[in-house]
Amino acid sequence: MSGSLSFLHSAFASSQQLTLGPKFVAAKASPSLVIEAKATAKAAVVGQGFVAINIKVRNTAGAIKHQAVAVRNGADMSTFYSCSFEGYQDTLYTHSLRQFYRECDIYGTVDFIFGNAAAVFQDCNIYARLPMQGQFNVLTAQGRTDPNLNTGIPIHNC
Repeated sequence: MSGSLSFLHSAFASSQQLTLGPKFVAAKASPSLVIEAKATAKAAVVGQGFVAINIKVRNTAGAIKHQAVAVRNGADMSTFYSCSFEGYQDTLYTHSLRQFYRECDIYGTVDFIFGNAAAVFQDCNIYARLPMQGQFNVLTAQGRTDPNLNTGIPIHNC
């Protein structure tokens, strides 16, 4: 990734804050965007070089709805900095390609970080929520089917 993270943060902080619709709310007090709804796959990220700073995605379907993805990321060389992903089962779908998450908060119950990407998590807070009766907490589920693929979910200093 080229450029300076402090420059990107400053540019984001000085950008105009907008309300984008009933599921998209931009906070007025700080440079953050909150995406909230009660169904699956709230936000999908594709392309190359996507950068998100201070974005919160919350899926409020609850544990009883079982799989309820908050974010599906299939963007190569994507970066999430100081973001929050809130859900229950299958919160963050690291679908494919190369991904980096730093200083993010991730909430869930079962397989809440899952997929087949090369996704690195650094200095993140990972919160296991109370699962339904008969379930148990599982933080990650790597979806690799080919042992020759260079994918995985390294978790560093979280």
